[in-house]
Amino acid sequence: MSDRAWAAIHIGGKADVRVLDEALKDVYGIHEGLAAAFARNRDAGYESLVYNGEHLALEDNEATNGMFGDLERALIKARVAFTRDNGACSGCWSSGARHFRPIPEPGESDIDIELVLSEEEGYVCIDAADIRKRLGEAESAEDAVRSIEAYLDAYAPIVPELEPLELIGSEAEVQEVLAESTEVWLARKAKEE
Repeated sequence: MSDRAWAAIHIGGKADVRVLDEALKDVYGIHEGLAAAFARNRDAGYESLVYNGEHLALEDNEATNGMFGDLERALIKARVAFTRDNGACSGCWSSGARHFRPIPEPGESDIDIELVLSEEEGYVCIDAADIRKRLGEAESAEDAVRSIEAYLDAYAPIVPELEPLELIGSEAEVQEVLAESTEVWLARKAKEE
């Protein structure tokens, strides 16, 4: 069985320019910082991180397990919002999506939800055994409804829309990171040609 499937990730929201640049370099190497994504043509194609005018975007027809594991872990560690969509792999997994949204309010948990979609896109798969258990434990119809609502709130909450990418830092920091990465990226491209 194949362990590869189509996947796309969009990175957005507020992100510290240095933290995001380092996260990208940790995953993709020194030549793949923010500037590389901003320097590429928007039509650079698959497997290239590009800035599409709103988000950093990456698409891959053969993503391992239909996800970007190292990149997703780095973005969560850096507290940078993203949405990843993936296609199904026959016999292995259904299509799905992962949404990570860092929540800035103290005491609030970040939103990190992975949804598995059925054949009819847009439906969240829920655990029928868990629902039955909750119904069996309820002392009244009202308790059952509250229990099911709590379950749905926990496992299928409303995910805030992915905001456009906003690089946080002084203008000098943003320009320095982009210029530094651009020099490295352009030198690499020159060697390749």
